[in-house]
Amino acid sequence: MDIKFKEYQNALQIIDFNSFSPTVYTYISIIFIGILLIFSILKLLSIINEKAIRIRKLTSFIIWYMLCTFILLLFSKNYHLLGGFMIFTPLSIIITIFVNNFKKSFWFEGILWILIVLIVSNQVGLWNLI
Repeated sequence: MDIKFKEYQNALQIIDFNSFSPTVYTYISIIFIGILLIFSILKLLSIINEKAIRIRKLTSFIIWYMLCTFILLLFSKNYHLLGGFMIFTPLSIIITIFVNNFKKSFWFEGILWILIVLIVSNQVGLWNLI
């Protein structure tokens, strides 16, 4: 067990979490997801009283988990990228609830295509090819 623990410890020391250098497309993606998250939280708070008690409790847990993770992310000195990954879980659940309440799939498909274009342009540099 001690040998495996040292192997995992050495593997984590090799990974440099602070070498992340965001591009312009990363900032655009973060702004888009942030706006989508704001709309999602507002919609979620407006319909939370219409749901069953069990769903309200789970939804409030997800919101509190996201807020606590965000606060921990702000106060941590290291591992900002790792903390960002921790906040993606409640963020994706809240946005999924928001998208699930759309009556027409046109809006969902539009949001999905915008996210796909932003992700591809971030990874490939799509706008540099045009």
